Amino acid sequence: MEDRNPDFRPSVRRIFPRVAAAVLALVGCAAPVTAQQVHFEPRAHDPVDRQLADFLAAGEYEIWARDTILSKTEGVLGNVLVLGAVARIAGEIQGSVFAVDGDVILRPGASIHGELVVLGGGLYSSKLATVDGETLLRAAEEYRVLPAGTDYRIELIPGPPATVDLHGFYGFEIPWYQRVEAVTLIWGIDGQLNTIPWNPSLELVARLTTRNGAFEGTVKQFWHPRRDLHFGVVAERITRTRDRWIRGILSNSANYFLVGDDFANYYKANRVLFNIGRSPLAAFAPSLDVQWERASSQNAEPYFVLFGDDDRVRPNPSIDPGDMWSAIVRTAFNYRSASSRFGAELSLEGADSTIAGDFSFLLGEASLAWESGAFLDHAIELYGIGRGDLAGSLPRQRWSAIGGRGTLPTVPVLALDGPRLVYGEATYLVPISPLTLTLVGPPWIFFRGAVGSAWGEGADADFTGNLILGLRWWGGELYLAADPGDFEPRLYLDFVIRRRI
Repeated sequence: MEDRNPDFRPSVRRIFPRVAAAVLALVGCAAPVTAQQVHFEPRAHDPVDRQLADFLAAGEYEIWARDTILSKTEGVLGNVLVLGAVARIAGEIQGSVFAVDGDVILRPGASIHGELVVLGGGLYSSKLATVDGETLLRAAEEYRVLPAGTDYRIELIPGPPATVDLHGFYGFEIPWYQRVEAVTLIWGIDGQLNTIPWNPSLELVARLTTRNGAFEGTVKQFWHPRRDLHFGVVAERITRTRDRWIRGILSNSANYFLVGDDFANYYKANRVLFNIGRSPLAAFAPSLDVQWERASSQNAEPYFVLFGDDDRVRPNPSIDPGDMWSAIVRTAFNYRSASSRFGAELSLEGADSTIAGDFSFLLGEASLAWESGAFLDHAIELYGIGRGDLAGSLPRQRWSAIGGRGTLPTVPVLALDGPRLVYGEATYLVPISPLTLTLVGPPWIFFRGAVGSAWGEGADADFTGNLILGLRWWGGELYLAADPGDFEPRLYLDFVIRRRI
């Protein structure tokens, strides 16, 4: 481990060798000095490879090829290139940090004023560390660093000619439990062929609904001209919902099984679509879907609930049956730094019955989510979503709803329903650090304000707000919630297994 001496500053390390070399050269005693070079051949049309190649071509960086500690009292005036090593950073780096086949550990107080790019390694960061520029993590990339005389060579390890991956545990994904299909068992597999151009991939997912023993399925066949670009076809029969943003499959299933709350409305759909777009994990990810969908209504049934009334079931609203031909233009924005994450998405879906299908409408949607460190070890979470009919009349399968735990706890579950929806929440979290556990972290005290409404054409938006104070730990939240206009706090227990970013 190379421990950088606090009294041996980086500026001195740069200046002294240059002065010494100049003095030796003047007296004729210095041997020629050759700087270490790093050789790398980027793949064509690969933006990450090009970013690394541009960084290397600039040549203004300090190489860390051994495990290195940068203490709080130290700093680096320029850029740093980490090659096959572990960099533990607690001090300040004025430039960017690129790590290849190595790990970067940002400790409290660490500050990087440029970019942070980690390729083929890990990034472990404190919320008290800051990165001014873009943070890019590609842990799955297979880069390796090899010595080349006194220089270094970076190579990309080629993947296998074909890959086959089973989803989840031997292909079995987490079952889905909800009020229209009871338990849905899911099994999936996907594969990719890397020996022919555009690396075609195929994904197969089979679903068995225990309500009536019916099979559903999804087939996805895609081509990948570049690593960040794909196009292909999806065909499926599936139970769909517009409300997955409220709770993911796992947390929604847990809430329904334990207390009988299902935070989604559903419909059955046969669907075929063509998709072209960039990777959804890219910083800027536009996409286009052209799809056909045939929808039908689903009835809710009373199923087993552990703590609640099995006979009490919230109805599942009917949808407008028919064929829908539509095009969806979507743009996603993603940003991650060492201390924050931001995601936003804009989309437009248009259908015209004079061209094809039974419906004509234009649906617009915008959503954003932001998580960031705050004062001390505190944290902030923001989330907002808006949907609405910009033209025409939306079919019921495009309506949205809010209410209940997960949005507005004082409102009955999904009681606010309509073709237009606006919802937003802000949460401030304070950790109880003395109770921190190694695998799950500390419990958090949180304060949240939420406001939202759903309404239809010709009606006014009647916004409802909630104030919430509670305790979050691992996958659960215990809190008091009240409507400010009718302040009668009530106690709620929620199961939150998946966040929105």
